[in-house]
Amino acid sequence: MHIERSACAAGGPTLQRKASCMLLRHDRLSSDALRELATGKVLALHVPEYHAPDLCTEIVERILDGMGKGYRRIYESNVRAFTETRGDAEARRAYLATAIEVMAEIRRSCHPLASPMDRLRCELDELWPGGACLLRLEENALVFGMVRVWRGGAQAHPHLDVLRESAPDVRDAAGFTEQLGVNIYLRMPAQEHDSEGVLELWDFGLMDEAVIGRSSWGTYGYRRETLPTPTIRIRPAVGDLIILRTTRLHAVQPTCDGERITLSGFIGCSGTDEPLRLWS
Repeated sequence: MHIERSACAAGGPTLQRKASCMLLRHDRLSSDALRELATGKVLALHVPEYHAPDLCTEIVERILDGMGKGYRRIYESNVRAFTETRGDAEARRAYLATAIEVMAEIRRSCHPLASPMDRLRCELDELWPGGACLLRLEENALVFGMVRVWRGGAQAHPHLDVLRESAPDVRDAAGFTEQLGVNIYLRMPAQEHDSEGVLELWDFGLMDEAVIGRSSWGTYGYRRETLPTPTIRIRPAVGDLIILRTTRLHAVQPTCDGERITLSGFIGCSGTDEPLRLWS
């Protein structure tokens, strides 16, 4: 099966690999694409219309209605991110106690249609040699499928997501050789400017010279003005699936108006013989 390597925005210092080799674009998920992500050969995989756009439009309002009060940080969500429960025993207990119900509510909101995240879980299990399963802690399953609602003006500064750094008490995370982020786009605002809502990725990790010493928001953000041009810039559309290496710097440009709504999660990779571990 042929996988197209997309030409992307070039730029940055010579230590960055050629941008045209760092993004895969294909019409479906594949074992080959997952392997290239897990082994660090590419930064991201883009599957346009992974979930039919008209079906996304049909389920998104029901999903929002099922969120209730939810949880708010730079975006609104149906559940607190697992990493944000670190050091808060009560928050950790609440997360673990409600994880199954959180996923069941997404399922109910999508009924009689399939949940996009359930489909993704099945395909990851089928395509990866070692299979795929929910990450567990204290015999409890973690959520896979966080709803994230980004309102007008919200953005994600350049940052990394590395579970073994942010939750060192999770034993499985110590064995991860790569961590991937998943986004399925249920709603996107109209684009008024080229940069609005664009996902940006840099081919830099935690220990690269271009990153060290540039943090300005604790462990979360890095100073954009000190970074080179992103290696890749992707403008998602409704229904698209994007899987990216979150061990490399990534960011989301703000939108002026409207909502950017995704179903999101993470994938921990520990080699092809081990199952992928899934959580949000």
